[in-house]
This record gives sequence, C-alpha cells and structure tokens, in this order.
Amino acid sequence: MKMITKFLIVLLFLFFLFSCSEDNTTNPQQSETMEDYMPLTIGSWWKYEYYDVDLNGNRLKKYSFMLTVTGTKLFVGKQSKIITFTIIDSNISINQYNYAIEDDKLLICYTYPEYIKRYGWFTEADLNKEEWTIIDTTEYSDSIDYPYKTHEFWTIRKGGYKDFVIKDKTIKSFGFISEHSYSHTHFNTPSDKDTLNYIIENWYGNGVGFIYSFSKVIWHPNSGQMYNETILVDYEIK
Repeated sequence: MKMITKFLIVLLFLFFLFSCSEDNTTNPQQSETMEDYMPLTIGSWWKYEYYDVDLNGNRLKKYSFMLTVTGTKLFVGKQSKIITFTIIDSNISINQYNYAIEDDKLLICYTYPEYIKRYGWFTEADLNKEEWTIIDTTEYSDSIDYPYKTHEFWTIRKGGYKDFVIKDKTIKSFGFISEHSYSHTHFNTPSDKDTLNYIIENWYGNGVGFIYSFSKVIWHPNSGQMYNETILVDYEIK
C-alpha cells in the first residue's frame, strides 16, 4: 500500500495536465504537427487553476500554478526541453519535467530515478497513432512469509477535437485519454487486494499547449474516489 500511495502522489503532480463542444473523433489534419499543439519555445509559460472536485461535480480546494519552459539539456540520451512547475502562492518551484518532440510524438521522461528506470522516455501524445501501451508488466515478490504479485497496465489513446475558450479566444484542441491501473495481490489472502485505477484526459490547444486536464482516481479497498481538474487561465508563447 505504501508503494501505491507514493505512486498516487507522484501522479497527481505529473499529470497536471470540457467546457464547450461535443467531441469530434476526426484525426488532426495532415498539415498539423505536435509542435502546433505543444509549443516548447524557451520562455513560454502557462498559468493554471487546479481543483479538487467532489462526486457531484462541485469544485473544492484550489491552488494556482505555472509551467514555464526554462531551458534545454541532454537527459537520458535525448535533447530535452525543461518545463518547471511553480506553485504561484508560494513562488516555489517544486519540480521539473523533461519533454521532447520526435516524429509528431510528445515524449516525456520523469526526473525520479525509479520512474526513469521503469518508463524511460515514453509517448504522452501521438497525432498519428490511435492507441499505444506504455507498460504491461507483472512482478512477483520473493518473500516466503508474504508472497504477492503486482501488475501495472497503462495505455493512452486518442480522444478527439474540442473547442475551449481562453481569454475570449476559441482554441481548437485535441485530447488524449490515459488509462492506468496498478494492483497488488497477496497470495495468502487473495481477497486482500490493493488497486489503483485512474483515467486522465489531457487536452492540447493548437498554438497554445496544455489547455485542460480532468482526472478520475479510484482505489480499493474502501472504494475511494477522487476527481481533479486543471484549467488554463493565461499563457504566453514566445
């Protein structure tokens, strides 16, 4: 359970990223590129409001944060753009993320050593592929007294088009849906099973970048649920 708790905490920060029309499942036009939907020019910034959402859809606790493209560096074999995450109220930069765009794919590599080892560079968004798997693995413990297995399964698929209004401007956006499950089963007591399941919708605006995110997290035991929403309120692309 400790491992799942850590996993949940990291995900709530790493996946930061509906207000308007119905989804359109049409693929992006051939002239559109990933750079159109996620510009990574140094100095560009985005300001967001992040909400906890209750089961009735009411927005609760809120804080504001910024993402800023602050530089470049060679990271795990790729020349990457660095995006810095800053909580506005405290003006504290709490994390950095490494991004790269190759072959119309938006690639991400986490800075945590255990996640670098587990995922490496992975595809967060791909304009040319309908669905892909990040990881599908089962691991077994070597404990005699407390044998267990863990299974992790993570896929991302295309969503569709949606229009968002930001600063009185309608922004055409394209979405991707991430589904991630993580389970921990104890062989001595099969009914004693911890699971973490979440679905995250990330939307990218043409000429803007990350524009909206909605996540749903469900865990067992106790059948807990949690919703989070991230909304772009201001930005500048250099």
